[in-house]
Amino acid sequence: MKTSTSILLTLLRSLPPVHLQNNLMGCTDRDLAMCAVLLEPPDEALLLGPLSPRKRLRVQEEAALIERRRIPPEHFQGSVNLVERRLRSGRPAGSVRSYVRPRGRDGGDLG
Repeated sequence: MKTSTSILLTLLRSLPPVHLQNNLMGCTDRDLAMCAVLLEPPDEALLLGPLSPRKRLRVQEEAALIERRRIPPEHFQGSVNLVERRLRSGRPAGSVRSYVRPRGRDGGDLG
């Protein structure tokens, strides 16, 4: 697999632990699993270590499924890029989403 993880590893080694944990917890399980599959065990521990036990387990389960699938290298690189951007910026790297509160028939807020 020709996917570069060098920038990701540099970020994992250099960022403050709190920043690292907060931003990794905000990444999707699948993106983290795609990254974990590419890393050697010591480097994988850098990625999974800051996660909560429940999220770590979900990522490991997802990684086990990913290893059994034929996924093109560009999909792995896409996940690595998303995680890298999240770690650099501290904000989600995907599309911006917003929530509009539904209004009742009378124009007032529901709830």
